[in-house]
Amino acid sequence: MNERCDVAVIGCGPVGALAANLLGRAGLRVVVLEKEREHYPLPRAVHLDHEMMRLFQTAGVIDRVLADMVATDGHLHVGADHGVIRYMGTVGKPKPFGWSNDYFFYQPELEAHLRAAFADNGAIDLRLGATFTALEQQGDGVTVHYDQDGASHTLAARWVIATDGARSRCARRSASRSTISISRSPGWSSMPKSKARSRSRRSPACRPMPISSACR
Repeated sequence: MNERCDVAVIGCGPVGALAANLLGRAGLRVVVLEKEREHYPLPRAVHLDHEMMRLFQTAGVIDRVLADMVATDGHLHVGADHGVIRYMGTVGKPKPFGWSNDYFFYQPELEAHLRAAFADNGAIDLRLGATFTALEQQGDGVTVHYDQDGASHTLAARWVIATDGARSRCARRSASRSTISISRSPGWSSMPKSKARSRSRRSPACRPMPISSACR
């Protein structure tokens, strides 16, 4: 007989980890499958807004993440030639959610905080080194197949959330109505400054900067 849970989350980046915290806090049994044993050591995402801070509050993780957030009044998108591609400013704008409108963060720290919060938010089981392989749709849910520690496993879930990135193996392998894919491919990427020089002149690196009069 298959092991059962309410929701299987495929991928434990920031989106998958936050989803697991929200679901666990709501009283659902959640299993998170993550193929890597350690989270990726470099940032990909760098910025979030006031609405995300409210979501962190709802998920019960705000006290863990707040100390590492850097509040700011806007941000610059800077190209490899150090020219400004665009400036998105929030100086003087209302703060309807009680938080600053812009925050910068270091993704590896954020992911570590979100995973640590699993212990606070109910029945959340994180399985590292667990590689998703297949899905099977049944009338009342989905069977997830995955490999871990050299063995094949199955997991029965009412729902599956695919948060394993823009090249989601889960989303590609299923047209299931019980599968939710949360992935996007933005038109720009965040990268270390040294790598930016080897890319197109219009490939931006996004970084927090003091807001000067020249940028307003």
